[in-house]
Amino acid sequence: MTSKLAVAVVDAQAQIIADALNGGNMKIYSGSRPLNPESGLSGDNLLLATLSFGNPAFASIVGGVMTANPLTGGVATDNGNATWFRLYKADNVTAVLDGNCSTTTAGNLQLPTLAITTGVTIEITNYVHTVVR
Repeated sequence: MTSKLAVAVVDAQAQIIADALNGGNMKIYSGSRPLNPESGLSGDNLLLATLSFGNPAFASIVGGVMTANPLTGGVATDNGNATWFRLYKADNVTAVLDGNCSTTTAGNLQLPTLAITTGVTIEITNYVHTVVR
């Protein structure tokens, strides 16, 4: 059997995530993605860029679909291949969500290229997260 949540419950869960990210940031890393957001970084993780969410971070939530307001671009701080990202609360310490980077729809964050070069500004023009019903 598969259970399904009511849309109101899914939207409430999405709102909790959205509120947690108000004024927070997105950090893009190379290396192996940790098991979950509570896991620390591993030795092969290299921070490539940090982008900032606005306050509010998300413009709308409909049916669990969270559409972010534009993120403030970040200048790449190192060279590497983007493999995963982590979203943090405004305290820049508390992890909220991890996801994979890709150049296709297979990733949670689609980038035009995974090769990140120091000094290049990284911009995310559209970020959508869906809380599964």
